[in-house]
Amino acid sequence: MATQSPFQTSTQRTGEAVAYFRHFPKANEDLSAQTAFGRLHSWNCEWLNRPHTVISEYADTIMSYVEIVCQYENDVFSPQFVRRTFSTYQPIFESLQRLNHQNKASVEEATRQDITRVLRFLEGTEDTDDFFQTPYHAGGAMYLMGIHSLVPGFLLWNPAEYADRVKETKETMAFRNKKTATAMRLPAGGYHQTNYKKTTP
Repeated sequence: MATQSPFQTSTQRTGEAVAYFRHFPKANEDLSAQTAFGRLHSWNCEWLNRPHTVISEYADTIMSYVEIVCQYENDVFSPQFVRRTFSTYQPIFESLQRLNHQNKASVEEATRQDITRVLRFLEGTEDTDDFFQTPYHAGGAMYLMGIHSLVPGFLLWNPAEYADRVKETKETMAFRNKKTATAMRLPAGGYHQTNYKKTTP
């Protein structure tokens, strides 16, 4: 039975509210070809520039992260999800090993058949497309929750470094001068002392 999120309503509002921050990807939407093509350019996509290099990077990514998924079985991922992840990529494991230039253990040269096998796999089927979207959503949500919680924590623990990086404006002057977390501008506006005190973990 799925756990009901206590933030269901507010999450929907938040998703709409922060939509204008284009550098924040949305984990609740399918990644479609149309969306991907809107973001792919010759300067940010190695598949368009160096396919020989990027297929090696793809091989290294899949081999490394399938292993990590398996390590988190039961703690984060269900055994069923881990088995499906492993079985989904298993048909191309041997080809990935040969195509991965970082894999020093491989003594076999990659062949044209290895490349063909991986490209046919990437063309996908209805089943694999479904599976790829699942970790995209779930993993994207976990990643965003983690990064949006970790980074502010780093800033609070290092206010002096944070203050030095903040753009100098009338609103940030107090924070830049005092270099303390209590001098940060609060959502309500203005600068004033708060009850916030950094604690030692």
